[in-house]
Amino acid sequence: MRVEVRLKGYLAAISPAARFEIHLPTGSRVNDLLDACFSRLGKDLRNEILDASKESMAENVFVFVDNGGRKKQVSLDSVLHEGSVVTFVSPLAGG
Repeated sequence: MRVEVRLKGYLAAISPAARFEIHLPTGSRVNDLLDACFSRLGKDLRNEILDASKESMAENVFVFVDNGGRKKQVSLDSVLHEGSVVTFVSPLAGG
């Protein structure tokens, strides 16, 4: 299935691509998508998105999935669907 990935905020700034598509097997979950993203974009992204245990999202990263106009915040275990748009957001800070 085809999934669109969007990186926002700090994640977009450190990634070689802020928007791209990934093809995954039907029934894949957000954590499967992350594994594919890390393979494609490198471990620096992994260190920013996951916490120290590498089993949970970092406190300052939020993931949203839009399945045909309904955008909601989800967890790593959430199932994705054909055409899902997954947005990872890590707010920028500074002054």
